[in-house]
Amino acid sequence: MHRSNLLKNGIGQSILIPEDLAATETDIPAEADNADDEIRIPSSRRRLTGLLDVFAAFPADFLVDGRGSQEQADREAI
Repeated sequence: MHRSNLLKNGIGQSILIPEDLAATETDIPAEADNADDEIRIPSSRRRLTGLLDVFAAFPADFLVDGRGSQEQADREAI
């Protein structure tokens, strides 16, 4: 877990994000969530980094015959 400091910034607060967690771009929109006494700032851009490279690494015959049966298994009644 990384630690940081909260700073007073006018009428709000700022947080210094450690360099290894910082986004490469600046002035990007971000959402913050305050839950369970934690402030969370998810980085949706970082999660998708390299996703196309992962897909490109699939073999040419990947799922060439489809996904097979998609039937729902019978479930017990409640």
